[in-house]
Amino acid sequence: MRFLESPLSASRIGIVVPMAISKKAVIRNRIKRLISAVIKELDYSKKYFDIIITASPPIVGKSVREIKSEFEKVIKTIYGQVKNEKLNP
Repeated sequence: MRFLESPLSASRIGIVVPMAISKKAVIRNRIKRLISAVIKELDYSKKYFDIIITASPPIVGKSVREIKSEFEKVIKTIYGQVKNEKLNP
């Protein structure tokens, strides 16, 4: 996952699911939909970011709960890094 603070008043998110995960577009699109659903549920509206999410092969077969818990950890890490960068320029 890569991110930057956005100068806009909204977050922008891109989801990439490479063919290495599956050659079948149906599976890749399902993973994109799962990730999108998780992102919509999370509240990260405190700051605005441009985020690129690249899925990796272990995501295949995971439930929405598992994906959500992973994203919550990542979002907390992002906010922690942004706070640390602002405190220690």
